[in-house]
Amino acid sequence: MTAAGDAGNNFLMSVFTEEEKVEEFAGGAQKLLADAKNGSWAISEEGGKQFISALDEALSQLAEVNRDIRFLCRAPTLGNDKYAQQVAQHVLTALDSDDTSMAKSYEEFRRVLENTREALIIATQNFKKTDEEATQKLDPFLKDLES
Repeated sequence: MTAAGDAGNNFLMSVFTEEEKVEEFAGGAQKLLADAKNGSWAISEEGGKQFISALDEALSQLAEVNRDIRFLCRAPTLGNDKYAQQVAQHVLTALDSDDTSMAKSYEEFRRVLENTREALIIATQNFKKTDEEATQKLDPFLKDLES
């Protein structure tokens, strides 16, 4: 039996730490943004507001985490001997050495959320534009029905 929040936490940890899932998540956000930009995706203003609000909250929380990550991405002061400096470098390398390290994964996750937010903003504009165009096209018919 798992705790209620375990499924969400496990998903986020896998998205944050498994390279294939990080790439899949990022690719999905880029596709969403591209679809919104080319007008093939839209969402109602109310639906968009709800998602954007959730993303704003997540981005706000990530901003708080960013301070900790910046602190962690400095080599720890463990001493002046050769071994202590090797350990300090190893710790730093694990945090910020390549695309799968924690700091890089964090940054990619933040970019994914920002891309998704931008896609939602564009998609709500697409919805509004489509709705206005439909209203203009249907307006003459509605006026005929009223008379």
